[in-house]
Amino acid sequence: VLGFIMALMLVPVFGFLRVPFGLLFGLLIGLLEVIPLVGGVIGIGAAAVLLAFQDIWLSLKVVLVSLIVQQVKDRVIAPRLMGELIGLNPVWILIALLVGAQLGGILGVIVAIPLSSVVKSLYEIARSADLAAEDGLGSGVKGSPQGLRPSSANGEPRRDPTLPKPETQQI
Repeated sequence: VLGFIMALMLVPVFGFLRVPFGLLFGLLIGLLEVIPLVGGVIGIGAAAVLLAFQDIWLSLKVVLVSLIVQQVKDRVIAPRLMGELIGLNPVWILIALLVGAQLGGILGVIVAIPLSSVVKSLYEIARSADLAAEDGLGSGVKGSPQGLRPSSANGEPRRDPTLPKPETQQI
């Protein structure tokens, strides 16, 4: 998805700059974005070298524009997209990436987001278990039927909708 976004952003810019084979270069850079960390740089470098044979100034413009677009994608779009996919705030994703890079280098960057997602999931599980324990212990209803728990609004027991309905006896 990020490679597609990169290609989608670069192709019109290359068209505006009148880059020969701009569509091909944009798609190449977008395709190489699949390779973590270095793919985009390799694609930008390849396009710059090929363009340098024709026009060095156009090659420098392509490098500058491509790096700007890549930074916008990496700093703005990618954290928001990853945040929606894994449920983390973009700020926490950036912090996880920085900590991962500091502690583990390239490998730390690669495992930072999945590891932070696991930590978030474990935190949510522990928090829901604590809330369930508080709900069960603080109810004050001794011997309440299974599936009933007190309502915080009026203190009356309410039914857990995930449990099957209890069978009623008819007289």
